[in-house]
Amino acid sequence: MSTAVPKKQQQIIKRLQSGSLDRSQYHEILCEAAEKGWAAVLSASLACREEPQEGLDHLLHFATAWGRDYHDAIEVLLSAGANPNAPQVLDRCHVASLPLLIQHGGDVDQGGSGQPLFHSIIERTKQNKSLALIEVGADVNVADENGVTAVMHAAALGRNKTFDAMVRRGADLYAVDNTGRSVARHVAESLTGGTHISTDSDRKNAVRLARQLIQMLPAQPEDQVLLTLVIDDVNGLRKMLRAGLDPNTMIAGGIGWIGTAEHDEVWKLLRANFKSVEPIEEKTAIPTEEEQDRIMDGMTLLIWATAMRRIDIIKMLLEHGADPRQQNQGGVSAIYIAERRRTTESILGLLKGHGEASQAEATGEPLRCHHLRRAESEIKSLLDSAMTRFEGYPKQFQGPSHKYVIEKQWQIAGLNYLLNRDDRCRESLIMILEWAEEMFFGPHFQESESASREHRRTINWVRPYTIALAAGAALGRWDEVGRIMTYPDATCYRGERSPSDYPEWYEWPLWLHIASGARGDIPDSKWLEGMKQNSTRKSKAMLAAFNAIEAGKARQAQTAIVRIVEVKVAWEKSLNRGIRPERCLSAEATYFYNQARHQSLQIELQDERRPVILELELV
Repeated sequence: MSTAVPKKQQQIIKRLQSGSLDRSQYHEILCEAAEKGWAAVLSASLACREEPQEGLDHLLHFATAWGRDYHDAIEVLLSAGANPNAPQVLDRCHVASLPLLIQHGGDVDQGGSGQPLFHSIIERTKQNKSLALIEVGADVNVADENGVTAVMHAAALGRNKTFDAMVRRGADLYAVDNTGRSVARHVAESLTGGTHISTDSDRKNAVRLARQLIQMLPAQPEDQVLLTLVIDDVNGLRKMLRAGLDPNTMIAGGIGWIGTAEHDEVWKLLRANFKSVEPIEEKTAIPTEEEQDRIMDGMTLLIWATAMRRIDIIKMLLEHGADPRQQNQGGVSAIYIAERRRTTESILGLLKGHGEASQAEATGEPLRCHHLRRAESEIKSLLDSAMTRFEGYPKQFQGPSHKYVIEKQWQIAGLNYLLNRDDRCRESLIMILEWAEEMFFGPHFQESESASREHRRTINWVRPYTIALAAGAALGRWDEVGRIMTYPDATCYRGERSPSDYPEWYEWPLWLHIASGARGDIPDSKWLEGMKQNSTRKSKAMLAAFNAIEAGKARQAQTAIVRIVEVKVAWEKSLNRGIRPERCLSAEATYFYNQARHQSLQIELQDERRPVILELELV
């Protein structure tokens, strides 16, 4: 026996050749060998006993499943007669195994079903398998039993490389499925959450593909409108409306499962409008997509825009007379969709407040929220929701709950500030300082030094810390600001080195430097030097603001503070297609702005910047 075969496998082969194993033991060894790619064991076992076709196919499935690439083991099984077209083999095999399976008769189209290509597009976010299948000749125009083509799935799921490869191979972009849906329609429904489930990056790719589709084909008129909504093309929609597009246009068919995840509400509507559907408990007579389209026929442009969370598009439609309460045949309206989406509270306020006179119209004195293009009713709706949620929590909090109170009160302060309710805003800021005092200097600091250090290592302190500094600075309570400043030290939890998940990681050195100065320690300049090498746009702007204020340079300080605001606005827009009112305030910009003013530096901001910074008239 070759010494290249590992000792464990040699021992198993001896057991196989001894003839002492019963059928179940033999089968167990075969399955383990296939799962682990033990080609020598498979070869020896198949030489000892003939395996039926079903068994060989089963072993080949084990050897190829979950993207395993056991070339030698797969070759042994194929040489022994395993069928490369057995169920799920080509669907789940590793990219590197494809040539070997094809060499032994593997059909990448699986008799015209296209299952391997569909599986690689729908089940795998990594696109190497679908690209490999297209490269070896898979049919790019294959359709499933519902008439949905592979290119429709690729576009809807944002498989951008696969889509481009299919187009180069002649994919039909004019095809429609059994319900008449085009490629463009599938992309639009995917982005409403009405059909496919995809990641954030996939959704971004799907938006890019929607832009591509507008340029690539003369879409049906309604598809052209939907693609305009998808890519958030406000100017394009404005041109259509000026050219005669009715803002209350209803587009045929539904939006997947009507664009809401509230299945009980879906079933309530279906049962009320589709009499043949049995009670949901029996789980029978589930309507087909065609039946559902008939029930939910006629989604308005405003419903589509609401489902897609396109705030600027919604505003454009409302300005041109779109009715947020207009219902389709199934009783669905834009407000209905917004009420059932937890992430669209600001949109709901916008829809419900449409038509109400604003304070700006009544008095000529605009609220701060109008600088953010927000309706007064929208902000009031958000404030009521925030207050309700906050009041539902216990009066006494322990440990990490302090962080929740501070952050929630910061949101409430911001919403009151947008409504020009400075007194109520001030009340929230005072509460923030009280809870910050407890969080940073409460009873846990009366315990042992080890307990204090453990507290610092376990809490996520940066966010409530910066909010507390901003609250104290906005109130002009500089003694309390100075005390809070002393909190951070090297034992504080820093988080992970991730600009998206833990941007505070890059700001940490600056707060340590400031804290050292507040305590009267000698600051360690290495922290600030490190910020220059490990920084984000916001941390760079914060460092620039700190240095400019320290040097008494008003112009440089103003430029740096404006940059902090710009980063805040850009970040919010990248997440929400517009800054959310409850997250409008920048704690960092508020702190540095008021700090500069406290040191008699003349800092002026444009009106559109002011809602992002707390600037209270002190009394």
